[in-house]
Amino acid sequence: MSIPPGDEIRWSDTAEKKAISEALQYLPDIRKAHADNNMLQSQLLMRSHPDKYDAEIVRRQLSRDGSNQKVAEDMRAIDLSLVLGRHLLAYVKPEFRQHPNPQSPDPELRQMAKCEDRCLLVQLMWKDYEPRHNSPNSGPKPTEAQSLLRWCAARQIAKYLEYDRVEDLRFLVIMESGLMRQVLWVRNSFLLRAPSYLTRLADSPHLPWNRCDADDRTRRYLALNSLIEWDGVQRLQAIFSQRFGKFSKTFKNGKRRDDQKYETNHTSVVRMWYKPTAGARKTFTQLKKLQFKTYHFEAAPGKMKLVLAAIVHFRRPNGRGDALRMYNHDDGEQVHVQEDMAYLEDDGWRMGDEDEGEYMLYYVPAPSHPLKPTRELKQRGPSAREMDLDFDLADQPVSGCEADQEDSDLGSDSNADAEDDQED
Repeated sequence: MSIPPGDEIRWSDTAEKKAISEALQYLPDIRKAHADNNMLQSQLLMRSHPDKYDAEIVRRQLSRDGSNQKVAEDMRAIDLSLVLGRHLLAYVKPEFRQHPNPQSPDPELRQMAKCEDRCLLVQLMWKDYEPRHNSPNSGPKPTEAQSLLRWCAARQIAKYLEYDRVEDLRFLVIMESGLMRQVLWVRNSFLLRAPSYLTRLADSPHLPWNRCDADDRTRRYLALNSLIEWDGVQRLQAIFSQRFGKFSKTFKNGKRRDDQKYETNHTSVVRMWYKPTAGARKTFTQLKKLQFKTYHFEAAPGKMKLVLAAIVHFRRPNGRGDALRMYNHDDGEQVHVQEDMAYLEDDGWRMGDEDEGEYMLYYVPAPSHPLKPTRELKQRGPSAREMDLDFDLADQPVSGCEADQEDSDLGSDSNADAEDDQED
């Protein structure tokens, strides 16, 4: 269909929904396609990434649908969010990785099904991008679907954030948006506070505590509360601890106040917005490992040992785009993305450099074996596809490391049982 010159003809909602539905058929969901192989799921999430984005593919689709709408040439923010999201989902425990089902007896799976339908980007985080696993639809179609779906995901998020241009999207704006708190960070695996809490009428010590499960609104607040912001100066343990213990909540009508108690969750990922002040920047070695005291209702304080899994370095004004580094929690070594996504990596900076801006740091539970000293950067080697990696043979155990550096003292020297009053 030829498009006459003149004003822009926008893609219709009906045509977009149809194109998305057709494109999704070429990319199976890892959780369904490999439901009986959790190790394979983790390997695909961590080492398999989409092909290079091609704006021309999107333009051809729009032309077929009678639209000449402008197409973004750059998908850096979406690609970075997608690759980082997959890396983090690889650390989610298998029991929390089931495919969401609106008819499931599990309330969280029902809720996740409803949420994921509203966010194409999160759906794409769970897709299988390995051609060998996409038969009989292997070939050019999956590649075309990948470009089209990423552009549609960017359009969806730009619309949610009320951005006029897809090109204006940035990683932080996407991944810490209200949409992501509703769809991704709201999952049990990403909450610092356990979603089950204790409550009773304020100033009523004679009354028993009642256990409650967080409703949707409370869970969205818990997702926001799970983001740690740190300037490199404050005691990390104090920042961590202030999320747990007893709090006071005043309801909107002002006629009732409740006391609430929150305990530490068994989280799979801890996310930190690191905004170091001048003279307070930490090195990679200092930030590689963290340890926190944890708070529990019916048990003594425990320890949460974490290891760095990913860094996103925010771009400076008039500088390069946001850059990504990922690490394997088992050996601490850098994990490189496949060649088509290599533009997301950048080795021109180091943690601790005084002029290198802000970061998002992502931590996961540390392995039981000691970690050997590792470098911040690792020379880029062959990608997973170049090595023809057989993911089905990835069940080999990881060999123990020989020696461990002394545990980082960041965040390990304050009382974990802090008790504050706060108005939610």
